[in-house]
Amino acid sequence: MIPNNHAAQIFPLIQPLPEVLGAPRILADVMDQIRGDQVLCTMFESLALPEQEAFLGFCMGNRGLKVTYDPFFQHLFHPGMHPERLNRLLTCIMGQNVKVREVLSRERMRLSEGSSLLIMDILVQLADGSLVSVEMQKVGYDFPVERSFCYGSDLLVRQYDLVRKKWGKKFSYRDMRPVYIIVLMEKSPGLFRRQGDPKPSDEKLPDGRMSVNEEQVACRKSENGEQVDSRKSVKGKQSGSIPLQYIHRSEFSFDTGVQVKSLENFIYISLDIFREIPHNELTELDAWLYFLASDEPADILRIVRKYPFFREMYQDIVNFRYQPKELITMYSEALRIMDKNTVDYMIEELQNEIRQQREESSRQLRQQREESSRQLQQQKEESSRQLQQQREESSRQLQQQKEENERLRAVLAQYEPEKARDK
Repeated sequence: MIPNNHAAQIFPLIQPLPEVLGAPRILADVMDQIRGDQVLCTMFESLALPEQEAFLGFCMGNRGLKVTYDPFFQHLFHPGMHPERLNRLLTCIMGQNVKVREVLSRERMRLSEGSSLLIMDILVQLADGSLVSVEMQKVGYDFPVERSFCYGSDLLVRQYDLVRKKWGKKFSYRDMRPVYIIVLMEKSPGLFRRQGDPKPSDEKLPDGRMSVNEEQVACRKSENGEQVDSRKSVKGKQSGSIPLQYIHRSEFSFDTGVQVKSLENFIYISLDIFREIPHNELTELDAWLYFLASDEPADILRIVRKYPFFREMYQDIVNFRYQPKELITMYSEALRIMDKNTVDYMIEELQNEIRQQREESSRQLRQQREESSRQLQQQKEESSRQLQQQREESSRQLQQQKEENERLRAVLAQYEPEKARDK
């Protein structure tokens, strides 16, 4: 039984796959290697039991390795060691030939997040000067577009600083290069699971805002000329539902039809939705997304048979099985990141829950006050109405009394002469 914990997420259980992942090892051999290194043994014993089992399972060849976590991703896609890998991945995702010049530090970023579920985050500069931010989110944000616009603006300001510094007084806004925010989500927020008709290719938002239009940008060319179609979909679970989309690329347009190229570009990729969709014809983009999202033996075999260059990356993963000291160091770092981000996320969720409860309490209190005010107003109006009725009734009775008195006086006046004659 696989425990439901961080270890199982980093080392998902798979069937032995000697063709790609190497020959299985027995537990005794792995334990002998661990006990033979005091530092390694100490680090191993510091792990919780489920994590020890997961670590041993991978070293034995019974588990896979989650490459989307930052330490492992940085190892496999380090531009200094394997520039072609990141170039090829970004080429497929962005739909244009790109070449990474260098990896940039995020220390100069004006925005920072104290709590997030980012499990991988890298910022690079391309050969043409464009900036590309690639991040993997364990759980997609409930407000992905707003957050991406803030990060895109931050990158754009950084791009401005770089270009301004390079050209000095000769600076022109024409020298600005675009920035790209690429977000891969292991679990997509509700926004990307909302089902509805895709926008027609000629539809423009009336205020010129950014719009996501799958139909216009679905078909693109990869580096080797292969057509990549991101419009693949799967039928929804409910009858009559609209097919889901798993990749969304932004476009900028005006309602007048004026075409401009935006400096901010956003690409969202829902890996969970991608895996729900059958991919009979495996494109290179499909292969990359499977490589990032899946450790299933069948998927691994499909990838390496259709695109043999992936075998080298899987071999890099296999090598960790025979370097347990390096592996456990990276493994501990991945667990530390996950634990911290999970705690931060739980705190953020708790703060949101408290905020929502406060807002709900304020709303209910406001409703109670409004209801009390309404009832009080009704009581005042009812009291005023009753008082007015009483006044009207008293006035009516007084008028009747006056009329009755007048009538009696008139009758009395008729009898006065007769009484005088009788005397």
